[in-house]
Amino acid sequence: MYSPESELEDVTLARLLIARGDKEEGAGLLEGLLQAAEAGGRGRTVIELLVLQALVMRAQSDEPGALAALRRALTLAEPEGYVRTFVDERAPIADLLRRLLRAQRRKQFSEVEGESPLKYMSTLLEALGAGMV
Repeated sequence: MYSPESELEDVTLARLLIARGDKEEGAGLLEGLLQAAEAGGRGRTVIELLVLQALVMRAQSDEPGALAALRRALTLAEPEGYVRTFVDERAPIADLLRRLLRAQRRKQFSEVEGESPLKYMSTLLEALGAGMV
C-alpha cells in the first residue's frame, strides 16, 4: 500500500544503492517505484524517478536510455516549470542535458523521439550554472 513516507524511504534507498555502486539493484528498485508512481498518478515522483533513471543509465554507459528517460522527464516537467528536481542533481544532469541538446541538434532521435523543450532546457542549464552548448 502506498504511503508518502514509504515512497520517500524507497527513493532514498535507491539513491543509496546507486551511490554505493549497486546500480543494478538501484535501477530495479527505481523501475518498480516508477511503475507504482505512474499507476498512482504521482507526477512529481514520476519526474524525479525518471531523472534518477537517466543518471543510472548514464553511469551504466547507456546513453540512448539515459537521454530517453531525461527527455521524458523534461516533457512531463516543463508544463509545471520544475527546476529543483533537475538542479539538485548538479553536474551529472547538466552533462545529460548538454548531450540531449547535441543529439537534438544532430537530429539523432533513434532512441530519443521528438524534440525536447529547448527554452526549458536552457533555463535548467542556466540554473545549473552550465550554460548552453
